[in-house]
Amino acid sequence: MLRHAFLIAGLGLGVTLPAAAQTVAPDTDGGRYALQEVRAGVLRLDGETGEVSLCRERDHGWACELIADDRSVYTSELDRLEAENAALAARVTALEARLAAVADLAGSPVETPTDSESADAYRLGQMETDAEDELDRALDTTERAMRRFFGMIQELKRDFESYPDQP
Repeated sequence: MLRHAFLIAGLGLGVTLPAAAQTVAPDTDGGRYALQEVRAGVLRLDGETGEVSLCRERDHGWACELIADDRSVYTSELDRLEAENAALAARVTALEARLAAVADLAGSPVETPTDSESADAYRLGQMETDAEDELDRALDTTERAMRRFFGMIQELKRDFESYPDQP
């Protein structure tokens, strides 16, 4: 009888221990990580760095893979563009200074804007003038091509009218 009691107690422990092991909360390194169960596994958020990992059960235990963070790519691209913008602004300032120096040597005044707003307006006006000139050239070329085309049509029409009608 005592033997059966130990056997029943041992079976009871064998059934309850795995269930208890499954409900034990994972170590989150003192609260550094927040875990969220998802369909594909478990998401792990690092509270210090903000990195997110997807953890999955593998053949030999659990493995976590870092999820790509588009935000870091975005911020690094913004930093790169800001640096490029600063370098270009410095280059424009240097070129404007050289232009003013050349104008002083030549003795002719050069239109150079004094503040950034007038500089932008000056550049925009120059771009509009360049675009208008390019559009005028394109329209002139198109007009010449159309005149030649219609001239050829008129010549063909005269040629066909000069032939006698054939049955």
